Amino acid sequence: AQQAIERGAQFVVSPGLDESVVDFCRDRGIAALPGIATATELQRAIAMGLNAVKFFPAEAIGGVALLRALSGPFPDMRFVPTGGITTSNLADYLALSAVLACGGSWMVRRDWINAGDFVSLKNSIREAVGLVDRCPVR
Repeated sequence: AQQAIERGAQFVVSPGLDESVVDFCRDRGIAALPGIATATELQRAIAMGLNAVKFFPAEAIGGVALLRALSGPFPDMRFVPTGGITTSNLADYLALSAVLACGGSWMVRRDWINAGDFVSLKNSIREAVGLVDRCPVR
């Protein structure tokens, strides 16, 4: 978190809920988006005053069905699912009103970056934006 903030990060995303990272960010006026996978972790995030969390690893822990189940008793929480999000399930996640945004590594593959293949990166990101544009407005 410190390195990210020193390099200009406006928010910090982490795979899990680490209270020291959230506190570190909060003390510096930087938004934190910690990952949660269970209702217990979600309750901890709420107790820390968070209103948005990363839902990770989304597909491995139950996907849309679990996210729908968690958003019922926690209607004010917003989620950013990552982990297993693809072009084939992106619309399913974005259809949920509790979803703030989605992340997906399919858009920015490491081999494209290493090869300097920015055309593939651009096309992949353009495809993702097109999918989002076609999703119904919630």
